[in-house]
Amino acid sequence: MAATAEEDRKKQSPSLTQNLNDFLEYTAIPRRREISRTHERIIRRAVNPIVHEIGGFDDRFYVDPIDASGCYVGITHTDEFTFDILVPLPNILTPKILTKKSEFGLTSSYIDSCTCDNPYIDPLPGFGFVVADPNLTFTHDLCSKRDDCVLSTVQESFVTHAYLSPVRVLEVFKELVQQAVDKLEEECWWEREPTVYQVEVEKQGPSVTLTFLLGGETFTISLLPTIKFPGWPESINDWGLTRGSNVWLTQERSSIIRQEFHVFAAQPPEDEDASRLWCVCFYPLEKALAATADEGTFESCRQKTLAAIEAIYEENSEDFHPVSARLIRTIFLHQCVHYPNDEDWLEKRLGRAFVDLFLAIIKSLKQAKCQHVFLTDQNMLGNRAKWDLKPVVHHLKAILNDIIQNPDKTAFLPVPGRIRKMRRTERKGQMR
Repeated sequence: MAATAEEDRKKQSPSLTQNLNDFLEYTAIPRRREISRTHERIIRRAVNPIVHEIGGFDDRFYVDPIDASGCYVGITHTDEFTFDILVPLPNILTPKILTKKSEFGLTSSYIDSCTCDNPYIDPLPGFGFVVADPNLTFTHDLCSKRDDCVLSTVQESFVTHAYLSPVRVLEVFKELVQQAVDKLEEECWWEREPTVYQVEVEKQGPSVTLTFLLGGETFTISLLPTIKFPGWPESINDWGLTRGSNVWLTQERSSIIRQEFHVFAAQPPEDEDASRLWCVCFYPLEKALAATADEGTFESCRQKTLAAIEAIYEENSEDFHPVSARLIRTIFLHQCVHYPNDEDWLEKRLGRAFVDLFLAIIKSLKQAKCQHVFLTDQNMLGNRAKWDLKPVVHHLKAILNDIIQNPDKTAFLPVPGRIRKMRRTERKGQMR
C-alpha cells in the first residue's frame, strides 16, 4: 500500500521535461522578449542617431542603420543593460574608380596568415591581413607603416599594395563616434529624447563602448566595427565539407554560414604583428549555425535545450563564471555533431538532452578543454588557465543536481507556481 502511494506521488510529480517547458514558456521566453524590446528601443533612440552621423564626417565609415533583430555579437555578457553590436563598414575598401577589376588588378583582399609563404610570418589560425591598393582605394591614411609582402602572389595581383591597420581603423572609428556624440549634444538633440541624460565614448579592446544614462538606468553598448569579405578564410575553407556522413552537419547546413565572414580589430597574441593582423569574427557564424539546429529535423528539442541552459546562465552568470554564453553554445554545437540523429533530440526527451548538455559543459571544465567550432586545433579553455576550474565544476554539479532533485525549490529553475507566488508577493510589496 505504501509502495502504491509512493508510486502515485512520483507519477504526479512533473517531469524535468515538463519543468523545462514551463520554465521556457513562463520565464525564459517572456524575459528574452522583454530584453529584446529594451535593446530595440535603445538602438533606435540612442545608437542609430550616432552611427547615422558618422558617414557625414567620413563616408568611408558609413554605417547602415542597425537592425536590432540580428546585430548581436556576444563577446561580452549580454543582459538588459549590457550588449554588443556588430557594425559592418561597407565603404572602407571602396575603389576610387568603379570599373572592371581586370583593368587595374585587385583593389583589396583578405590574406589568411596560415597560407602566407613569407618565412617571417608565423601562421596564426583565425588571423590574417587585409591588403589594399592605396592608389585605387581610399585607405591611404588607414594603412600600416609596414608594407613588406606577406604573400608573394600579392606582387602579381596588386599594382601597389599596403596593409589596412586594425589599430588605425579602430582609432578613427572611435574619433568619429565621439564627433557624432559631440555634434548631437551641440544641436541639443538629446533634449528631444528627454530620457537620455548622458553619453560617454570609450575604446575598449576591439570595440568602441557607449555608456548611456537613459531613463534612470545605465546602459553599456559596445560597437564592434568589422569588414566583411565573401567566402571563407582559405585555411578553413574545407570546414564542414568533409563531414558528408554526418546527418546533422550536412553540406547544405554548413553552406548557409559559408557565404561570408567578418574581420575585426582583436589584439593578436603577444609578439605578433598587431599593426596589420585582423581577427576573424567567428561569433556571428557560431550563432548562425546554432540558429539552424532544428531546421530539416522532425520534432527536435535542440533549440529548446540550448535556450534553457542559456536562460539559466543569463539569470545566474556569477554562479557560472568563468563559463560564458559562447562556451555553452560551442559545446552545444559539438553535441549536435556528436549526436546527429533526431531520435536523440525528440521533444519528449528535452529533460535528457538538457542533462546531457549540462554534463558536457561540466566535462569540458574538468578536462579544461573545449575545441573551437571552426579552428579545430584551438582550445577555447586554454586561456582559462588562470582560473581554478575545480570549484566551478563542483558548483555546476550542485546546480544540476538541484534542478533535477528539487525543481520546486531551486532558484535556478523557477516553476510557474512559484513564479505566480513571487509575483503576488511583489505586487503586495508595491501596494504597501
